[in-house]
Amino acid sequence: MQDALLSVVIPFYNAKSTVLRAARSVVNQPCAERIELLLMDDGSKDEGGKLCDQFALDNQSSAKIRVIHKENGGASSAMNLGIQQASGQYICFLDADDWWEPGFFDDHLVRLLEEEYDLYNFSYQTVSPDMRWHKSYLLEDAALRDLQPDCYRDFYVRHWACIHRREHLLRHDMHYPLCNVNEDVPFVHLASAFAGSIRSCSRVMVNYWLNPKSCVHTSSPQTSTDEIMKSLRLEREMFRERGLDYSNDRDILSHIIRQLPLLCSQMSYRNLRAYLGQPEFALLWQETVKPWQEFCRREASFKKHPFLFWLRSRISPGFSQAAKPLLYSSPLLMRLACLIRYRLRLGWDKLS
Repeated sequence: MQDALLSVVIPFYNAKSTVLRAARSVVNQPCAERIELLLMDDGSKDEGGKLCDQFALDNQSSAKIRVIHKENGGASSAMNLGIQQASGQYICFLDADDWWEPGFFDDHLVRLLEEEYDLYNFSYQTVSPDMRWHKSYLLEDAALRDLQPDCYRDFYVRHWACIHRREHLLRHDMHYPLCNVNEDVPFVHLASAFAGSIRSCSRVMVNYWLNPKSCVHTSSPQTSTDEIMKSLRLEREMFRERGLDYSNDRDILSHIIRQLPLLCSQMSYRNLRAYLGQPEFALLWQETVKPWQEFCRREASFKKHPFLFWLRSRISPGFSQAAKPLLYSSPLLMRLACLIRYRLRLGWDKLS
């Protein structure tokens, strides 16, 4: 067996219904003999760990499969352990409910990786919760070399559609911050900022399933906001530890404003005011920093009439949040919800 060119890390926790789909999509690739698959069991309490152990024993592909069991510590800790345990020249990460596009890892991609860029970005597809609709997000082919560290460089926030040169990650001690939401943003931002060379590719790498049961869709607005704020504070610290004075105040403010309607929909007006009065939300009440352009109107609306903003959010986003669990409670209702949202509203193409 040839040495692994690429280590694929799949962290999972209580994902027995999806993790093998993700694993098979990797080991069934055309050049699987150049792949090392690391299945990181983050203390699962279901049968997912045992299923992966048996999958590794029964493996008939040419890929090397390792199952690593650890105490529960979150996806970040599992992916960080994967970076340490991997042996491939390159490394990438795949969520347990997503899957690789068939034929992605072929001879052409092997030759592309032999060009030794620090970071490769690929296109991807999102797949609706009922798995009947998809939409492609395509990158243009481009290559950059001889780059200097730049914390304000535009970066591609899709950690499961990136391949990293592992030596690049180790040299800069790059790791995922220990938080439960938005942990991919600081990691990819850091990897992009310090990359000496970046290759963007139009070919589709990943099918990203909009899993209605994932933590992204089931966490409370307050929990999500707290974790996002934590990740962005850690991002700033990670840059400063590496000698770059980075301010992400605009990103922090924009995330606060993005979350405002959901926070309003789940909290009383009194509790909302108390929550937003904490020191970490001070940027919301200052005029020195402006949010991303798409949130300027929302910010102005909230500051002008906070009670009316709260009331409107209770009616609109509040109804949506309350209806979502019901709509996704059965296959028929889920299909109807996806038809309305993904087919008619977004104009998605039907899956073949």
